[in-house]
Amino acid sequence: CGDGHTVAMSSDGEVFAWGRDLSFADGASDGDGDSYQWRLPDASNGLAGEAVDVAAGSSHIACVSLTGDTYVWGQNHHGQCASCPGQDVESTFLSTPVRVGGYLAQAVARRVACGRYHTAVLSAEGAVFTFGSGLSGQLGRPFVTTFAGDRSPSSASALHAWQPDRVSFEGCIEGGGASPVLIVQVVCGDEHTICLTDTGRVIAFGSGDCGQLGIGGVRSHRSPVLVRTLGGIGEVVAGSDWSLFRGRNCKVHLAGKAGGSTSEETVFLRQIVAPTR
Repeated sequence: CGDGHTVAMSSDGEVFAWGRDLSFADGASDGDGDSYQWRLPDASNGLAGEAVDVAAGSSHIACVSLTGDTYVWGQNHHGQCASCPGQDVESTFLSTPVRVGGYLAQAVARRVACGRYHTAVLSAEGAVFTFGSGLSGQLGRPFVTTFAGDRSPSSASALHAWQPDRVSFEGCIEGGGASPVLIVQVVCGDEHTICLTDTGRVIAFGSGDCGQLGIGGVRSHRSPVLVRTLGGIGEVVAGSDWSLFRGRNCKVHLAGKAGGSTSEETVFLRQIVAPTR
């Protein structure tokens, strides 16, 4: 779910979207006094029979097809749809699904996750590609600051934030040697990203102002960092400013701000579900 809209995928791969009309930017009016226009479930904007995963950001939608391609549509003011955010309507709003190019065109995408204004894609080989807003470090990689309409070539060491690029996890796992870090799941909060490795370790980056990275404290990280206190994790989930980690032993840990949490509590990783005997 996004901010007022929902996207879902049927068992045969059809994509349905309903709720807020994404052609209206956050807080915009439709001219009749209503904040947004609303739509019923509709598969006309989807990719019939092709989707294997879908996700929604605050005002954009991402989809991975059976052929391993990534498609995005919706608002693109922050480059979350992998297009240069200019000042014209064509560059700030994508009305229909558009195939993502760049480095992602060479990868086989399998899963996708959306933050508020950023997108993360997991490839079949266990690599993560990110694009969109990176002001809080949620892209986990270096990037060139993008100004509206700036399509100038990026440097050799970093691409623009709106250009999909691979996240480097080199050196994240101590004792890993030369073995590559393989990611099996990626999830996004509003401004943070959580990755789960094939060995059950958790890597996080982005905003930590509510303790949502699970590393203790409220420091944000622009580069991937290992959550050292967690191991044997089988699944991760992320929300606006919180993260959940389910261990293979069925223990569940929470990081970040949940309903009723005090500022002191959010700093620490805490167990909220214990395994039943």
